[in-house]
Amino acid sequence: LAHGGPPEWVLGVGYGACYTILVGAPRRDTAHPGGRDVVPGTVSWRAVVPYLALCPLIVLWCAAAIGHRDLLLLSGGIIVVSLLALTRQMLLLREHRAVIRAEHLRVRELTLMQEVARNLAATLDLDAVFDEVLRATSVMLSPPGSQPCIATLLRLEEGTLVSVAQHDEEGLARFTGSRYPLASHPRLAEILAEGGVGSGHMGATAMSSATATAVHNAGLQGWAVAPIMVEGAPFGMLTASARHRQTFEAAELQRLGGIVHLAELAIANALSYARQHEAASTDHLTGLRNRRCFEDRLESLPRVPFAILAIDVDGLKAVNDEYGHEAGDDLLRAVARTLGGLIRPGDVLARVGGDEFAVLVHGVDGAEAEAVGERMQRAMHGTSVGRGSPRVSVGYAAGAPGDNGPALWRRADEALYQAKRIGRDRVAGGAGAEYQFAVATRAGWSDLLTEVLATQSLGSAYQPIVRLADRRVIGYEALARLPESMPDSDVEELFATAKRLGMLRDLDWLGRRAAMAGAGPVVAGGHALFINISSVALLDPVHDVDQMLLLCRWSGRSPEDVVLEITERETISEVGRLRGVLASYREHGFRFALDDVGEGHSTLEVLTAARPEFVKIARSLVQGADSNASVAAIRATVEFARATDATVVAEGVETETEARLMERLGVGCGQGWLFGRPMLLPSRAFRHAG
Repeated sequence: LAHGGPPEWVLGVGYGACYTILVGAPRRDTAHPGGRDVVPGTVSWRAVVPYLALCPLIVLWCAAAIGHRDLLLLSGGIIVVSLLALTRQMLLLREHRAVIRAEHLRVRELTLMQEVARNLAATLDLDAVFDEVLRATSVMLSPPGSQPCIATLLRLEEGTLVSVAQHDEEGLARFTGSRYPLASHPRLAEILAEGGVGSGHMGATAMSSATATAVHNAGLQGWAVAPIMVEGAPFGMLTASARHRQTFEAAELQRLGGIVHLAELAIANALSYARQHEAASTDHLTGLRNRRCFEDRLESLPRVPFAILAIDVDGLKAVNDEYGHEAGDDLLRAVARTLGGLIRPGDVLARVGGDEFAVLVHGVDGAEAEAVGERMQRAMHGTSVGRGSPRVSVGYAAGAPGDNGPALWRRADEALYQAKRIGRDRVAGGAGAEYQFAVATRAGWSDLLTEVLATQSLGSAYQPIVRLADRRVIGYEALARLPESMPDSDVEELFATAKRLGMLRDLDWLGRRAAMAGAGPVVAGGHALFINISSVALLDPVHDVDQMLLLCRWSGRSPEDVVLEITERETISEVGRLRGVLASYREHGFRFALDDVGEGHSTLEVLTAARPEFVKIARSLVQGADSNASVAAIRATVEFARATDATVVAEGVETETEARLMERLGVGCGQGWLFGRPMLLPSRAFRHAG
């Protein structure tokens, strides 16, 4: 246009058109809706390329229009330059897209990590921590569009990695519960020892046939693993298994390490919380649940029949007073161990007070609850401690689904009070609206005791004691009986009531007179007569050996034929006085037996001080002789008897198998229904004058 000629004018129009097309080409600054990102402000080449194709065509058209050779060359050069520029811009665009994609993946990774950290910080439950860690591993180690990997958490238990949790969206692999001994998996042991993240291929990894089958079925090929360290010690390993690809990329292994770091913090917090919660709900002396935990359980009862047992340790204060609180603590721990061995999984046993325990039992009625209480009460008779004698009173209450737990507990406490009031070492309780106590005797024992003492109407039944080797009778034990009772019943309740009311000495002497008076027709000369005596009456200075000698002369029986059997009804606290009293009796020919060794109050100190001529092994040890503990206790008793020249008598022998076993263990004599039930004399022999 400057020279005024048509060719230049046409060329200027062509160049202007090209410039306008390039400058005005469509551009975009936002991400594509499909997810493909571009650098902000770059040309949308999909829209620009058609316009770029027009530029050289316009130049060529201009050159052809004016017939100018130089312009033809120029248009060719423009085409070449345009193609080079286009190529350069496309390469830059690809590079920018790669950068944006990497930044997008990094943002996604950071977002997921932030989400995982937030979720882990929000829970203190160990199982929930495991689930979140495994979910995050499966998501973050699976490239977009690929099949999700399988994440597994292995916990270290005594040199073996145990699969405790797993995340698999497709559900094809089942590795939970699998065990991987480190000795059989050296690669895992190496990674665990050295730390860091390791990876490999399934085909080159040693595994069991079952695991190999599961791996093949799930299509697993590559694996990655990272050790989990909690509080400075190995806790386990986090593993990821990839489907249909043999390796994990370096960035994925780095992500696995980041997840493990978050997992270590969360697991440490969850374990710390669990320990604190356990400490807050645990009785430190016995290791059982405490009152707070028991009350919490009562507030969230399932809608099933249930029962509550209130248990009180009898005589704990006496043990504390006589032997110290350490002995009392030992007694409580022994009771807790015995009770703990009798409850089912799901039941709740707690120590709710100084000498009080409580049991929550699910799915039982009144009769079943009573049976549970009786098992617990009887089990204490076979529980041995250094000092004292474990005995418990049990009160129970059974309820229907939906009943109020705390209210039922109060009813069980009322039943416990009733059991203790009528003599202790027994079970009382009931179920339903009537709430009838299971103990039929109740306060009637007090009236019966008064009548027995007033009318002197106490008798004896006699049970033979035999030598196991030849079954020859060597003596009889006199067992106190009421006039109308069965010969194999007992009067423990009567003696317990007498002790509670302070009348034990009177009832004890009445029992001695009944035993001596009724022995004539049964116990022939030369046979020993075993008479149960209370240690309270034995150590009473008012009732000394002279009165026992008068009783022997009155009944016509020689002191050499009388064996005074010290019962387990009360603790012997004056061991030194016991030694002196026994010596005074022995001067006149009386012999002694220590009853219920292995339970009761017959401690080693009493055993050593008394040096009895007869040692009677408790029924619970004899009938439980299939256990190693009972056998050990019996053998120890036999060794003691040999060292002191005493005779061992096994009580409660009811079968030939028990008799033969006792004989093999070195027990010399036996007593029980196998050799004869107690023989009851006619009722006219029960009254004694004076």
